[in-house]
Parts: sequence; structure tokens; C-alpha cells
Amino acid sequence: MRKKILPATLIVFLMISPAFGIDLGIEHDKTRKIERDKSLSTKDSQENRDNSGSKKSETTTNGTDKQDQEIIKQIEQRIQHSGLDISLSLGNVFLGSLAILEKSEPILRAGLLTTPRQPADFGLSAEISPGVIDSIKQEWLNKAAMSNNLFSSVTEDKRIRYYRDNLALYGIIIGQAYLNLTRDLAALNAGIDRDGEGHIVINKIGYDDFLTLADGALLQAVGQITNKRLKRLYESIKADKRPCRFGGSISTIQCGSSSVTIGGQPGLTALGLTIFSNEQFAGFTGNYKVSSGWSYDQAMENLKSTAKYSKMASEVSKYAEKMESHGKSREAIMAKKLTWNHAKTGKVSLSLAKLIPGIN
Repeated sequence: MRKKILPATLIVFLMISPAFGIDLGIEHDKTRKIERDKSLSTKDSQENRDNSGSKKSETTTNGTDKQDQEIIKQIEQRIQHSGLDISLSLGNVFLGSLAILEKSEPILRAGLLTTPRQPADFGLSAEISPGVIDSIKQEWLNKAAMSNNLFSSVTEDKRIRYYRDNLALYGIIIGQAYLNLTRDLAALNAGIDRDGEGHIVINKIGYDDFLTLADGALLQAVGQITNKRLKRLYESIKADKRPCRFGGSISTIQCGSSSVTIGGQPGLTALGLTIFSNEQFAGFTGNYKVSSGWSYDQAMENLKSTAKYSKMASEVSKYAEKMESHGKSREAIMAKKLTWNHAKTGKVSLSLAKLIPGIN
């Protein structure tokens, strides 16, 4: 009985085994298919996320670029529509800054602008005490002045000569500053022209930039007089040791070819030239017209609010500040100008070294 059962069991097992084998194979293929489907689904999902992120990034970049372009457009419009609304004489340009430099520059220690000399500072006063006048002395001084008496009849000539020489120095310094400024304006291609009234018209830099340039030109002049004509003029004035006389009034003294004015508005003429006044210096005169509507300095501040040029503008502003402190205003403004011109192109931001090749 057992002998019969064993083969039957074996037969049954052999018969059903292939079926189990096929079923197992199908289930394995299904599992592989499901895993592959999951993998494809995961990949598709990641690609969708990547594409979505890329689109968002692209949208953000486009929006930022549009904002930057709008800021640059506004600056450009301000430049194009700004009028020449400020007129400046040489005195307006330089005297205020020269007065400030009196506090720090030894060569300006006479302090003629911050403490103008009055006739009383030279002993030309009949005041005995505040409000009390010696009428006899006053009459004598008036007669001495009207008669062109020698200055030495009242006080020493060296006092008025010292004053004359310092007025000459101030005039020569501003004359040199004028030449420096003219040179720097040309180097920056500042659009120099003259109108029908003889004003020097500055079209391509604004008021703030113009004054920055003037301050640098003045600081250089305080440090060194380079013009040979100005040097000769200054030496000729100082070398004149002829006696000084009153020139018709207590406040006007004639020393050789020089005429000195004492008082709240000091003045000096020498060798036929106006050396120092409110309008002319060392024979030079100039009246400028500039626009207060824009400046490269303001353009840098505006560019700092852009995404593309913020770092570039900040770097250039720091460099310009450093240059200005050393009297190199032309280099400072040139850096700002180059930055602005580059930003107008819409190209990628540059480092300071690439913007200004050879910079230390």
C-alpha cells in the first residue's frame, strides 16, 4: 500500500511544481514592474520639482533684472532732464574750502579768511577804549591817508608786507587750483563749453561732483604750486621791498607795485593783475554753470539698491572716499563714472580691479 502511495505523491508534486514555478515567476515580474514604476514616478516627481524650482528662479531673476533696469532708467532720466541751475564764481568755488583748510594746513596759518584783518590790527585806529575815540588822532590818520603819507609814519612796513605776501599766497593757491580743476574737467570729459554770457558750462558732471573735483584741485594746490608763471608772480610780489604808503584811505596801502586792501573784504592787486578778490585770483576769473539735479555720487547710492550692481557700487564708493581724502578727486569721480557707464550696459557686475585695470 505504501509503495503505491509514494509514487502518486511524487507524481502529484511533480505535476503541481511547474505551476508554482510559473506563479512565482509572475509575482517576481510584477514586483520588479512595481518597483520600476515607483522609480519612474519618483524621477518624474523630482524632475517636476526641479523644473518648478528653475521656473521660480528664472521668474525671480527676471523680476530682479527688471527692477534694476527701472532704477538705472530713472537715474538716466534724471541726468538727461537736469538743468543748469547753479552759477558759481571762482570765489564761490574755492574760498569756503580754503577757509576750512586754514585749520589744518600750516601754510595757511595766517588765517586771513577766518580772521580778516581790520585797520585797527595795524595800529590804524583812534579808538582809546570800546566806544571812545581820540578825535585828534582820528583827524591826523585821515589826513595822513589822504596825503599818501608813508605807512612807516604810523607803524612798521613789515606788518603790511606780511599781510600782502599772505594775500598773494592765497591768490596764487586759488590760481593753481583753477588750473588743476580745468585740467581735471578736461580729463573727465565733463562737457566744458561757454554760453553767451561767458559762463563756463559743465554739462556732464553734476554740482556735487564738481565741488568734489574742486576740493581735490585745491588740496593739490595747497601742497604744491606747479605753474611756473604763478611761481614767478609770487616771488616778484614778495621781492618788492619799496616803502609802503597810504593809498588815499586808511584801508588802502600801496607797497611798490602792490595795492593792499584791509578790512572785511581783503584784496590785492600787483603788477597790473588782480591777485586776490572775491572774483579774481592770480589774474584768473571764472564763472561756472552746473546742475544740482544729479551726481555720480548719487548714482552710486542708487546702484547700491540694485541686486546686480550693489557690491560693485559699494566697493567703488569706498575706493572713491579714499582717493578724495588724498586729494585725488579726479580718480574718485572717474571710478564712479566708469561704474555708472558699465551699469547702463546691463552687463554683469565687475570687481574694482577689472573696472580700473592696474589699481593697487
